[in-house]
Amino acid sequence: MPALLNRFFLSLTTLVCVLLFTFLLLHIVPGGPFDQERKLPPEIEENLYKKYGLHQRGDDSFWVWIGKDFGSYSAFLLRGEWGPSLKFRDRDVTDILKTAIPPSFELGIWALLISLSFGVACGIKAVSRPGGWMDHLILFWSPLFVSLPRFVAAVFLVFFFSFVLKIFPPALWEGMTYRILPVITLALAPLAYLATLTRSQLVMQMGEDYIKTARSKGLTPYRIIFKHALKNAGIPLLTVLGPLAAQLITGSFIVETMFAIPGLGRHFVTAITDRDYFLVMGITFVYSVFLIALNWLVDLGYLILDPRMRKN
Repeated sequence: MPALLNRFFLSLTTLVCVLLFTFLLLHIVPGGPFDQERKLPPEIEENLYKKYGLHQRGDDSFWVWIGKDFGSYSAFLLRGEWGPSLKFRDRDVTDILKTAIPPSFELGIWALLISLSFGVACGIKAVSRPGGWMDHLILFWSPLFVSLPRFVAAVFLVFFFSFVLKIFPPALWEGMTYRILPVITLALAPLAYLATLTRSQLVMQMGEDYIKTARSKGLTPYRIIFKHALKNAGIPLLTVLGPLAAQLITGSFIVETMFAIPGLGRHFVTAITDRDYFLVMGITFVYSVFLIALNWLVDLGYLILDPRMRKN
């Protein structure tokens, strides 16, 4: 229990630090949220900054945003809000997040499930038949898929499946068939990476003494892998799975842009460009919470796979 409490307070401190540094960087970078509009009179611009609590120093404005001051546009986080969007004046950040999170979350979940299931399955297949076609496929083609830029993969998939074969629609997010190409594009590199990692970890395990003992008992390769080797090989997989899952679930700007998906990635980049401070902070909060929560799940997976860690 003390370890869990320490981890909770450490995660909370990490979250506050991420938000603080993001807020300060937004204020340090030249430009402001009202610079891209027509030139405003100095008194009107000053009133706008005061209205949104941005007229103070960066660190003071941050604590106002957290909840130090309960003015009309202050204490957003303590009220469970992120404030108004400075670019879309008729919308709150909360409303934008409610519409942007589901597409990114769905896209990331499908990509994570496909990359994890097929990546691990391909790695197991390669180790069960050393020198087979799957083994050669992972060794020679996985580096290509891992290093292939996503926009190149998106262009190829759209050209081949949408314009040559005319099977899937090239863009938008309106039905199940619209999900297939962006999910494949997002899952391609993680699938190849997980397949390579699974294969390398299982190859290391297959040389251990306990595997030789299992072979001497006449167990089949698949039984040896699933009953003995995979459990020990799963710890390195869990290490990369947390950040990888956070990256996939919170969306990809390239994929969302190429396929015109209204997700978090597109809003994040445009919010930075427009200096939409509150929208940037809201999306950063969502990203940070996802990453911290997934790291907690990874630690829980460590305890399940390796009981020795429960003593620590």
